[in-house]
Amino acid sequence: MDRAKKPYYEIISNKLSPRAILGLLLLVLIGGGILAVSLDNSRSGEGTGEEASRILPEEPIASYSLLYGNWAGGRSQIFAYDLSSREEYVLGTLPINVKKVTLFSENQLLFINNTDGKDHGLEIAIYSMQDGNITPIYTADDGFGIDDYQISPNKRYIAVWEVQFSEDSNALSGGNSRVYTADTTLPNQKNLISSEPATAPVLYPLAITDTGEVFMDRFLPNSGAGWAYGMSTSDFLGNQVQELSNMREGTYGTQPQLSKDGRHLLFAGYNGQRGEGNNSARGYRRALLTPNTVELLDTITKERIRLPLSDQNVYSEVVWEEASGNIRLAVLSKDVNQTGNFIYNIDTQSLTSVTSTSDEVLIADLGNNIFIEGKKSDSTSLTGNLGEGYAQPYSDMTVNVDDRKYALPVSASLGQILGITSSSNINTRTLSTTDKEDDRNTRQLKLQTFEIKPSLEPQREEQQSRPIPQQREERANLPRCRDLAATQCNEIHNTNYSGEEAIQLRSTNKKNPGELTSEEKAYAKCVQTQWTQNQQERSCSDSPLYFYGPKGKKVSVQIHTPIQNENIPENNGKYSFTLQEGGKFTFNGTTYSSLSFDYTPAVFTKPPIYGKVVKKESLESVIKEYAQKLGLNEKETSDLFVDVTTKAYKDYLFISFFDQNTSKYILPISFNPKPDTYINYVFYVRNLNTPQELGYTPQEPVFDKTKRSEFTAVEISVIAE
Repeated sequence: MDRAKKPYYEIISNKLSPRAILGLLLLVLIGGGILAVSLDNSRSGEGTGEEASRILPEEPIASYSLLYGNWAGGRSQIFAYDLSSREEYVLGTLPINVKKVTLFSENQLLFINNTDGKDHGLEIAIYSMQDGNITPIYTADDGFGIDDYQISPNKRYIAVWEVQFSEDSNALSGGNSRVYTADTTLPNQKNLISSEPATAPVLYPLAITDTGEVFMDRFLPNSGAGWAYGMSTSDFLGNQVQELSNMREGTYGTQPQLSKDGRHLLFAGYNGQRGEGNNSARGYRRALLTPNTVELLDTITKERIRLPLSDQNVYSEVVWEEASGNIRLAVLSKDVNQTGNFIYNIDTQSLTSVTSTSDEVLIADLGNNIFIEGKKSDSTSLTGNLGEGYAQPYSDMTVNVDDRKYALPVSASLGQILGITSSSNINTRTLSTTDKEDDRNTRQLKLQTFEIKPSLEPQREEQQSRPIPQQREERANLPRCRDLAATQCNEIHNTNYSGEEAIQLRSTNKKNPGELTSEEKAYAKCVQTQWTQNQQERSCSDSPLYFYGPKGKKVSVQIHTPIQNENIPENNGKYSFTLQEGGKFTFNGTTYSSLSFDYTPAVFTKPPIYGKVVKKESLESVIKEYAQKLGLNEKETSDLFVDVTTKAYKDYLFISFFDQNTSKYILPISFNPKPDTYINYVFYVRNLNTPQELGYTPQEPVFDKTKRSEFTAVEISVIAE
């Protein structure tokens, strides 16, 4: 899982792991205070473009290799850039329908293979770098799919999470969850650890040690921020599954991450100083909203060890740095000097600031004041999960040596980071080097974005933007990233900026900091910290759902993706009501003309290539034209125009819509009884400064005007960028 990293349904993570998502949940109320340890040095990370274009020094930089992957020509390509030899190697070429690629040995890659339209795999396989052969070592149960796996540091044991959705559903809730362990030297021999219906918190694997002991978190599907409902452990065979009393719900807020040696799990904890960790605060459990300690769990003694950092701050992200063994922290504090991203050295108990005012973010800390940094793509359509979690790829990567930046001459113009490893862990004798030409533009590998396959064929070319199904749930009830960051930072600085104003201040602080007051700079830095945790804003969409049918007809509806701001009291996305005349219905004695809500898309895919670029003042005529050709009625057209208008803020707009099959996967809804006619259109709006900014000439749309029957449901929504 990757909730920043992990379970199923982090948007921001590892599975969304929840690491990524936690960056979103962050704080709303933060006490004052400073870090308990001193900042021994800092890095500005500002480097100019000239600095970043320096040629790498001839001497070896570090004895590590950067692993990354991308998609091109219907394939997944895996690379390693060796910082010691300054050579780039092709580790392997895999099918496109794979996810979570891990370096398994010096000659092998481990990955989830044959993923379907829900991004669930049929097997875990090993790829040989020597001959290109793919060998399955683990197969999912019939009717189940592999959502995620964890592997032990010695690469012998794996813990696997298999999920099964309920029939005709795109959500885990109501389905089933299973956890298995396996020995990678004994193919297809599985040990069942847990098998549970997904109607209450279910176990999913966080880590497995070199002895085969598996650590599991509990996750409540489709419930909002669903992780951290308590931790359990099990022996390898599943004979002894037990809860950890000191890791109960409400005492930790991020998903624990295993150290490279397997001895400790790292996480952000909560000590209860702001109230019970299980209590709701602004719609979130307090422990997830304001985790205020950084702790380790000893995997042998099961003891919690708290690091000497102030509990007056909030730690939205805590991550092991694989190469250096240090800890990366994202900190929010009332003290502006303590807000930002830091590297914590456990041995010296010192902090180094890695907050940058540039567009670059930290990829890895190699120690000895050597860092790898990069610029992420800002498009949700490029989201992938070849690495441990769902993330946008990097468009540029640099190495920072003693505050001097050097561009990394990697082949792919867009690549997703898989990890950092010692160069000695890869047998380069059997590998080919990439063909690097002087002109970067002639060697760029165009990232192939994923398209939703409505038939859910194994060769799926789309991925969910969240690390695992869990991440969708983790984002339930969350506002847009800009609004959440604005709200959080307003609480800290006693301000009242809107999300749009927060974006403006953030942008001004990055480009023209001299234009801001000291108070505005402090606020902008707070907002920038939030963006570091989640580089890509996830749009929520106002979505009216209309019903037309015979008076007195009783209808039940379930929405299978996180929603918020609904106009009818929500019951886990389920609604029951009675139809009335004129497209109205009644619920609990109140009459409504539509069921309205905001939602997080269940899947992300590349934008449509058809549509029209128009000036903002021509928006109304285009919306009416599209609506008429799609067969929308007057009210639906009016509501659509209002929704698009609220999302249109630049001089030019690209107006398009997804076909109905794709739309139904973006916003999955089930009905009882099923409508005679069900129409679902997700409109796509992109704000542009100039018509040329789109980058291509859009094709003409194809309109499918559906004939309506006696009982008709119509869903119209808008996603904007």
